[in-house]
Amino acid sequence: MQTQAQPRFRKRIPCNVRIGGRRHSGLVLNLSRGGLFVQTTAGGEPGTGLAVELNLGAEAHALELDAEVVWRRVVAAHLRTITHGGVGLRIRRAPEPFYALLLRLQHGDGEAAPRAPAASAPTPPAASFRIRVKQTAGPRSKILTMTGASEAEARHRALAQTGHGWTVLEVERIA
Repeated sequence: MQTQAQPRFRKRIPCNVRIGGRRHSGLVLNLSRGGLFVQTTAGGEPGTGLAVELNLGAEAHALELDAEVVWRRVVAAHLRTITHGGVGLRIRRAPEPFYALLLRLQHGDGEAAPRAPAASAPTPPAASFRIRVKQTAGPRSKILTMTGASEAEARHRALAQTGHGWTVLEVERIA
């Protein structure tokens, strides 16, 4: 019996990978309905469960996927400037906005952030947060002031602003 392959989309989406109680930064390089490839230093042998948090931009909340490692790409140190290691993941569970994202990619809309519904509930007033971030693979750190309806939203905006390779160390509400 022959089955039709699921469409795979090349889309770079910053993410965080939580595995074994540790958090690693990563970058989704391609995705489909059933899986994704994440460029990351996170380990994990095939069969290991993990969570992937997709950072879809300042306007959207992060999407969390429950996934399982299917395969790993380990790259020797001297080749890391040419290619990157990572993990091939099978998606076990994903929220509905993830599938909406895939539909938009399939129809040629390359935006990663889910669109807001036409009629949405009033948004809560924004608060200000002081967010301390640090490079994941370097010594630099900085403090950002972000607004958001919640701490999670402000954290997400900070990571969207700093881009790939940064992690949040601490969040403090200031107003």
